[in-house]
Amino acid sequence: MSGELHIDLETVIPDVLEFPLKIETPMHISSVALIRDEEGADSFSILPPEAVHTLVEQNIQVYMQHGFGSSAQYTDMEYADAGVIFEDDFRQLTTLCKILIKQCPFSQEQLEMLKEGQIIFTSLDMQKMKETEIKLHLQKKVSAFGWNLIHGDRQEPLCDAIITQQVSNLGISLALSDLLLPILTDLIIHPKIRYALQKNPALMQCIYCYDGTVCHEPLAARFHLPWRDIISLCWELN
Repeated sequence: MSGELHIDLETVIPDVLEFPLKIETPMHISSVALIRDEEGADSFSILPPEAVHTLVEQNIQVYMQHGFGSSAQYTDMEYADAGVIFEDDFRQLTTLCKILIKQCPFSQEQLEMLKEGQIIFTSLDMQKMKETEIKLHLQKKVSAFGWNLIHGDRQEPLCDAIITQQVSNLGISLALSDLLLPILTDLIIHPKIRYALQKNPALMQCIYCYDGTVCHEPLAARFHLPWRDIISLCWELN
């Protein structure tokens, strides 16, 4: 028929192989580094592999130094199966992650390598902390959380109670993880720390340094330093 429109389907509809479907991988919300303790650390873990897997499932990138769970008899393979990425260089980890987690306090050498504004989650041992160490917190505007400072309604230290009441290191690890994992998750996923602080009262309890300001009165008194209540600081930042 004259004037009939002829459509070449092979021209109009290209071969799909020429335009492969792109499936974007989810962007990581945040990243966190797990720092191994020195020899002689407690034989339990505040973050066993099951807890780390929960973080990874929430699209949080978890870096880890080899041996993070060795004192608690957790193997690197178990953490690898949970989804961690291994990185042993501490200085590199301070670049990759704003939040660093360590069961025992950071050494002075490690504190010296922190970036300005870094967030650390560790235990606080006021009797062993040196003045030079707390001054490094202030100098680098570190925000620091002591997991062993979390307390109950009667002001009793919850972590001490867990460690005392559990009959095995495995039980301690799992119970501490149940307590600390929701707290850590809030801290990791909020880009501005004050939102996490206001959402989670336990974070309010365990913070002892915020952006270079001491927020723990006994610690400030020991070193004759000025201090500010974290609630008043968060109120000013709203």
